Amino acid sequence: MAHQVCFIGAGAMGGATIRGLLRDEIFQPSEIVACDPAEDALTRLRNDLRIDTTTDNTEGLKGARVVFLAVKPQHLEVVCAGLFPSLQDEQLVISIVAGARLSTLCAHLDTRRVVRAIPNTPAQVGAGVTLWTAADGVSPSDLEETRRILRGLGIELHTDDERHIDMATAVSASGPAYAYLILEAWTDAGVRIGLPRAMAEQLVRETLIGSMRLQEATGRHPADLRAQVTSPGGTTTAALQAFEEAGLRASFGKAIAAAFRRSIELGE
Repeated sequence: MAHQVCFIGAGAMGGATIRGLLRDEIFQPSEIVACDPAEDALTRLRNDLRIDTTTDNTEGLKGARVVFLAVKPQHLEVVCAGLFPSLQDEQLVISIVAGARLSTLCAHLDTRRVVRAIPNTPAQVGAGVTLWTAADGVSPSDLEETRRILRGLGIELHTDDERHIDMATAVSASGPAYAYLILEAWTDAGVRIGLPRAMAEQLVRETLIGSMRLQEATGRHPADLRAQVTSPGGTTTAALQAFEEAGLRASFGKAIAAAFRRSIELGE
């Protein structure tokens, strides 16, 4: 079987990326093959997306122009050991493996044609954000191909400083979980004061979406927009004071720092 792009790893992030590429028609289903040892994951993708699948990584690799590495960090070395004998010079590798450094990837795969990227799960609906960097063996045409592919997932941002990738892992790749935790906690709080759950969920969700759209449309600093809603002695002031007393800002700082440290540890 020959395909344009081969996914090594078909878990949550690999699957989200495939869905994003298909959604914006960056690739057609017939141009994608997903490789994974988990038959159930492959069956879901095959049935849902009509892509080809295989449990044999080297079989999936044959003929692909682009190879996406989307395996768990603890499996990277073993997976790469099985790939590098079959990897061709003309194949571009895009890794979305958390914590995996370019130096590690290039050494394991015996190639400098490697991009390290960190997308997030909203990629599956074209609303993701991906920060990426490239090894010195990546050609100008490879860079353009990478941009074309990653734009299908949402916003793509390039950096020459690889240290930023671990920072983005903490801020944006893990970020949807923070947003959903806030959504969950905010909704639960509305239910506790008496709102029906379905109503609370819709009020919170639309408030979050609308607030982000307003900030994007105006370009104003969040603090300025927050001040517009905050009247002296009013309800918003009371709520914000409670957040400050509970240490919301400090908790966010600690959480992001913990995720950043963990990303660095995964690459050691």
